[in-house]
Parts: sequence; C-alpha cells; structure tokens
Amino acid sequence: MSRLGFSLIELVLVIFLIGLVSFFVIKLPEVNKKYAFSDLRELLYPNGDFYIFEDGSNLVIKDKNYSIPFSFSKIIVYDFDFNKKSFKNFNGKKVVFHYKVRNGIGESFVVFDKKYYVFKPFWVLEFSSKEGIKEYFETLRDVY
Repeated sequence: MSRLGFSLIELVLVIFLIGLVSFFVIKLPEVNKKYAFSDLRELLYPNGDFYIFEDGSNLVIKDKNYSIPFSFSKIIVYDFDFNKKSFKNFNGKKVVFHYKVRNGIGESFVVFDKKYYVFKPFWVLEFSSKEGIKEYFETLRDVY
C-alpha cells in the first residue's frame, strides 16, 4: 500500500521548525540594534521616559526600567529659539537629555548630536544644520 500524504505528526513538526527558524531570523537582529534619536518616539510609545546621564548611561522607564544600547557623542538640547535647555537631576545623577511621551504625544525641542534632530509631538526629523531647521519652519509658516 502506498502513502499519498503526510501524517499529522510530520505536518506539526514541519510547522514547528518553520516557526522556530522564523523566530530566530526576525528577533535576533534586534538584540544588537543601536538606537538613535530618531527611534526614541517609537521606542517609548505610548507612554515612557528616556534619560541620558552625564556619565553616558541611560534609562528607559516603560513597563519596567531598562537600559538600551545607545550611541551619542556630545548632546546639546535647545528650545526652538536655540537657547540651551537644562534638565533636573534624576536619582542623584546629572541628566543631559530627557524625553517623555505621554498618550502617544512627545515633547518638543531640538537636539544636537553630530546632526540636529527636531522633536515634535508626533514625529522626529533629522537635519544637517541649524539653517536647515530654520528654513523648514519658515516653509511651514508660509504654508499655514
């Protein structure tokens, strides 16, 4: 008598192996991912806080507290008039950067770290210079 198909055990085993391989292919690359300023809003969505301290350490407060791989050189935070912004200390550590997202809405300011990043409530944009930011906002004013 010849077999025309697969047994249920063989099908379950193949589906399990495909699921296991796809899990490792999809999840493992995220382990070594370095985060940048442009990733922070999505990382903290819908509610979270991110701190970078003077000693170079960082803290993510969301569900549970943890640190993430984050690379930066020298951070300067500005308001939209390009005045330097300062932050309060957190747990006795000097804070050089703090970003929070509440109900999916983030804070607004400009950050310099090799490039300029404009944080607005619903997005983060990257610019190469202060002039680029000023031109962008002038264009927005002209449109509205």
